[in-house]
Amino acid sequence: MEDFLHLLNNSNAEDVIASYDVESLFTNIDVDWTINLIINKIYLAQGPPKLDISKMTLLTLLGMCMKEALFLCLHGRKFQQIDGIAMGYPLGVLFANFFMGMVEHEVFHAINKPAIYIHINNIFVKVAYEEDLIQLREKLQAVSWLNFTNESSADGKLPFLDVLVVQNHSHFSTIYTKPTNPGLCLNGESECPQ
Repeated sequence: MEDFLHLLNNSNAEDVIASYDVESLFTNIDVDWTINLIINKIYLAQGPPKLDISKMTLLTLLGMCMKEALFLCLHGRKFQQIDGIAMGYPLGVLFANFFMGMVEHEVFHAINKPAIYIHINNIFVKVAYEEDLIQLREKLQAVSWLNFTNESSADGKLPFLDVLVVQNHSHFSTIYTKPTNPGLCLNGESECPQ
């Protein structure tokens, strides 16, 4: 988050800002597709040294970890997740980040990357025109088959994660107090200054 705030503080606030969120990312990830992407990245791509295990071994291990886990539910019944990734699953964040990284890689080979594009759970963008927001959303959806919701700034303000990004002419400022914040402090005072 500090990198995000630093980037904003060093950026021009002109243009259009918006945020995107993926609807149900974890449960909509194609596990087999993502496993194949990982395998190809490790064993077929140029770059870092290869792993000390065979391609088939890693393929088998990833498949077992992601597709053969059982869940114990009420009354002792066991279930197996056959589509997507369960929330809280140990490899879930790794798979989601890898999946979105590959989606973004493909998208930005097809269209120009926005002036600011930050992916921290949600996506924050700064683009020149409203049409760029539409094009970006359509391309993200086409490449990933996921649905992206978006929110554009209103009156130069955009809540993003726990920060309110404010466009002040040529610079950004960031402040945010959640609407549910009662203004109470732990030190015993009845209200905190806001």
